[in-house]
Amino acid sequence: MSPQDFERWKRGSSSANWSDFTKLEEIRRNLKNCLSEEQKGTCCYCEKKIDWQNSKDSHVEHLLPRSKYPKKTFAYDNLLLSCSFSDSCGFSKGNTCIPVAPTDPDCEKRFTYTGDGQIIPADPEDSNAEKTIKILGLNSKRLIDNRRSIIRELAKAGPDYISTAAENCNQWYKGFYTVIKYVEKKL
Repeated sequence: MSPQDFERWKRGSSSANWSDFTKLEEIRRNLKNCLSEEQKGTCCYCEKKIDWQNSKDSHVEHLLPRSKYPKKTFAYDNLLLSCSFSDSCGFSKGNTCIPVAPTDPDCEKRFTYTGDGQIIPADPEDSNAEKTIKILGLNSKRLIDNRRSIIRELAKAGPDYISTAAENCNQWYKGFYTVIKYVEKKL
């Protein structure tokens, strides 16, 4: 749910642009906090745990780019929280629209992982899932290494531990919930 101060500001700032908004520290912090809570503290694209309070770790992402959809610039349903790594996610996406959005109800079902940490389409014929992976850089070396490490560690564990790991993924594995669920299904 959109923060009240953000909605109040929008009503009184119909001619504002994103640059004007980013200068409003408290309202922007409240927005990032709200998005972080909704996303369980993880990046909307790669599921890495992010610190919403650290501007170097996360940023407010526009699912539909501001440059192409200016009327959606302040639409709460177009805003997500993304990690700030330059090799993936929001920075990799730039002003591109992605075919499979993290807000799509079936998003999680459209992707799976390999034992070496790569993310792939769950259906090999799903070209939109493949395009989304490429646009977002979801197979960057950093993300593959993170996922591979989790998969290898969990492969040695028992089912009870893996189930608990999914519940505690942010504390134990810095996010990556669906990677843990992938391992759980494979056992």
